[in-house]
Amino acid sequence: MANRAYLLNTATKTSDPYLLANQLGVPGNDYLEVSAAAYRIPVPWLLCFRVEDLCAVDVKIESSDDDQEATCVTQTQLPCTTVEQALLNIEQALSLFERIAGNQMLGRGYWQLALDTLRTYPLPYLAMNPLEVMFMADLEGCQAEIKAALGGDIDCLKSLSGYVDGVAPYPVDVLYQVAGPNLDQSRIDCAVALDIGSSDFWHLSRNSPERAKRQDAAYWTREASLCSVSAELESLLRSHCQLYSEVPSVHLGFAQRAAGQPEHMKVLISTGTDGEWDELRSDVILRQQMDGHIADLFKHVCEQRSIIWQGYVFQSSEIHKRRFAAGDYKNYGDEWTILPIEPPAIPYDEVTLGSATDGKPYVIRIPKPICCNCGRASSLHDIATHFGGTRGRHAGRFSLALPYCQACRGTANSGRQENAGIALISAVVGLALFVLLLFPSVLGGMMSLRTAIAIALVASGALWLSYKRRQRPIPPQTSPHCPVDVVEYVERDGSIHCIAFAFSNYSYTAMFSAANIDLQRRGLLDVISA
Repeated sequence: MANRAYLLNTATKTSDPYLLANQLGVPGNDYLEVSAAAYRIPVPWLLCFRVEDLCAVDVKIESSDDDQEATCVTQTQLPCTTVEQALLNIEQALSLFERIAGNQMLGRGYWQLALDTLRTYPLPYLAMNPLEVMFMADLEGCQAEIKAALGGDIDCLKSLSGYVDGVAPYPVDVLYQVAGPNLDQSRIDCAVALDIGSSDFWHLSRNSPERAKRQDAAYWTREASLCSVSAELESLLRSHCQLYSEVPSVHLGFAQRAAGQPEHMKVLISTGTDGEWDELRSDVILRQQMDGHIADLFKHVCEQRSIIWQGYVFQSSEIHKRRFAAGDYKNYGDEWTILPIEPPAIPYDEVTLGSATDGKPYVIRIPKPICCNCGRASSLHDIATHFGGTRGRHAGRFSLALPYCQACRGTANSGRQENAGIALISAVVGLALFVLLLFPSVLGGMMSLRTAIAIALVASGALWLSYKRRQRPIPPQTSPHCPVDVVEYVERDGSIHCIAFAFSNYSYTAMFSAANIDLQRRGLLDVISA
C-alpha cells in the first residue's frame, strides 16, 4: 500500500532508498526494515535524527497522460545516521517524549522502549524512508515539516506522527499486551505515534545467508500486568476527581471460596471522605468508563491467571484504615485478603537479607533477563555486587548477584566516584593557589589575590570538564560505574525497616520493581530510576 513510512537499518551509510535497492546486487549490502508505519512518521523515528543528518535524494515520479507514461525527477532530503548516534539522540530526547505524552511516566516508557529497540539493531546505520507518506501530502511542505521536527519542533512532531493534543496515550504495556473492542481508538493512535515499532523484514543481497530473527525489545511487556491496569484505573480516577480532598486509591482484593477452587478478585477503590465515597459511586459517566474498557482490561488479565473477576467495591479512607490495617477485608461474610500483585513472568533469583520489621523474611527478587547496566539480553553473568556504608539511620552491608553482560561486568563494583573527583580537583586547585600566593616568582613577579583566584577558577573549571567527560557512559551503557546504588538502608531493632535502590537502567528498574511489588506494598522497599 502506498501509505507507509519505513525505518531502515543498513550496512551502508545512505538515505537513498533507490541506491539501497540497487546495491542488493553487491554481497554484504543487506538492509533491514526494522519498523513500518501507516499514514504517519512516529515521534521516535524523527528524534533519532538531527537536521545535519539530512542528505539530498533524487526521487523519481511516474505519471501517465493520454496513455503515455512519463518520469520526472525531483529532489528531496532524507536522514541517515549511525545507530550509535541515534541512541545518543534518543537519550537526550526524554523531555520531548514527556512533553508530548503530557505525563512523565507515560513518556518515559516509550522513550525507554525506543532505546531498548535501537540496541537490538544488527547493522551500523539507520535511515528513514517516508516517501509514500510525503507523496500523500505536499512534498515540499512535508519536507519542511520533517526538517523542523528533526530540530525538535513539538508541533511538527505531533503533526507528522498523528498525535492529538488532549488525548492520553495508553501505557506501553497496555498497548502491547491488551486488545479489545472497548479500547479507545484515539488513545491507541496517540500511543502508536509514540511507539518506535518493530518489524523484521530483511532485504538480502546476493549470496547472503538467512539472517537470524532479532529479539523483540518489548518481550517483557507482553506479560499482562495487574499493576499497569491498576495504574490505568488510577489515571481515570485522577482525571475525574480533581476536586476531591485526595485522589481515590486502588487496591486489589483476593479470596478463595474453597480449597482447589479459582481465586476471586475485586478492585477496592478508597476515597478521602464518606461524601466523596457516595459521590463517586453515583457518578454515571465514570461508572460507564470503568465498566467499559477498564473492566475489559481487568477481565483480560484475570483470564490469563485463571482468576474470577468480581467487579468493584467503593469505600472511604476511614473504612480502608479500619479494615485493611490487618491486611484483610470482610464483605458479606467472605474474607478478602490484600495479596501482592503477581509480578510479570520473568526469571528471577530470591535472596533473603534477614527479617523485616513486620516479622516476615526480607526476600529480594533479582530479575535475570537483561544486563542491569546496558539492557543487553545476551552473554550475561551473575556478579556479586557489594553494598555498604549507605545513607540512613544504619549502614547495611550485603551483596546481590546482579546480571551483567560481558562488556559491563567491570562496572559491577566500580564505585560512584563523583564526590572523590570533586575532592581531588579541589585539593589540586587549592594547592596551586597556595603555591602561587606563597611563591609569586613562579610566574615572574608579584600576583594579586584576585588574579590568583581567577586563575584557580579557570583551572578548576577545565579540570572539572575533563573529569566529567571521562565519567560519561559509553552507549549502550547507562552508567560508567556501578549501575545500582542503595541510597537508604534503615534498620529497627535488628530488623530491616526499609531499603531504597536506585538503578540507572530504566528497563531494569521496571523489572526489579515489578518482581518486588510485595515488599513495596508492605512499605519495606523503594525502587527509583537514577
